[in-house]
Amino acid sequence: QLYDVPSGALSRWGVLINRRLKAFICVACQAIVLPSALAQHTTRQHKDARVSVDPNQLASIVENEGILDMLPAIDSMPVEFAGLKTEEGFGCPSCSVVCGSLQSLANHARFDHLQSLSEKDPSIRHVHIQRLGRGVSFKAPFEVRLRAMELQSSQADYIQALHQELNTRPSLPSSEVDHRHV
Repeated sequence: QLYDVPSGALSRWGVLINRRLKAFICVACQAIVLPSALAQHTTRQHKDARVSVDPNQLASIVENEGILDMLPAIDSMPVEFAGLKTEEGFGCPSCSVVCGSLQSLANHARFDHLQSLSEKDPSIRHVHIQRLGRGVSFKAPFEVRLRAMELQSSQADYIQALHQELNTRPSLPSSEVDHRHV
């Protein structure tokens, strides 16, 4: 899901493209960097790297790759996005809000639901979350499904379907079974 352009310019700048998000991901920060902020991001956040972003090359990459200069819309509980940091989080038992800390979740419950929520409340959902970035407008976490869980689930479904298919076929007589069938 993460890739560089053939010239390798993005790797030199410390970013890669996430195809699903149509966005630049800063490899070091594990966060989205908007094209309009990329040059400033590299000089302020990664001063030691001494990277210079060529504005003409950046504009060409943005146009050719269809990179958005706004935050992407996130579907409900997507599979985790490559390049973004995945963390443990907590889900509200009364709605779909997720938080990065139990204190934030308790504040949410108190202000939005007028409920008191204990840290040991068994109704608190333990979830995986990601954030688009570190800035104020990027900080809201969203729940994700782990890619590994998706792979295990799809492999299990495949194996189950294969077993069902094999069970519908007639058995081979034992005289025809050899080492290839074991």
